[in-house]
Amino acid sequence: MQTKLDKAIIFATEKHEGQKRDLGEPYIIHPLAVMKLVARVTKDEDVLCASVLHDVIEDCKVTPKELSELFGERVASLVVELSENHTQVKDIKEPMALLIKMADRLHNLRGKTDMFFLS
Repeated sequence: MQTKLDKAIIFATEKHEGQKRDLGEPYIIHPLAVMKLVARVTKDEDVLCASVLHDVIEDCKVTPKELSELFGERVASLVVELSENHTQVKDIKEPMALLIKMADRLHNLRGKTDMFFLS
C-alpha cells in the first residue's frame, strides 16, 4: 500500500516530467534532495510531502485545491505559503514552511557551487 509520501513523490515526478535543472539533470532531483534535507530534521509526513511538492504550484500549474484534495489541507497550506513567498524568507510564518524553504535554498546553493567548480 502506498503512503501519502509515496503518492507525493509519484505526483511530483509526473508533474516535473521533462523539466531540467541548470546542469541538465532531471528537475525531480531537486525536490527529492530538499525532502532528504528536511527528513534530517523531521519525519512528519505532511512536511515531507510538502517538501517534495514545494515547486508544483509555481512550475507545474497545480492548484492549491488539487493539492488539498490529494494530500490534505496542511500539505496544501505549506506549499501555498512557499509559493506565495518564494523570495521573502522573512514573510514565512509557518516554521515547517521555513524549514522547507531553507532546505530549498541550501540545495540550490549547492547546485550553484557545483556549477562554479565544474566550469
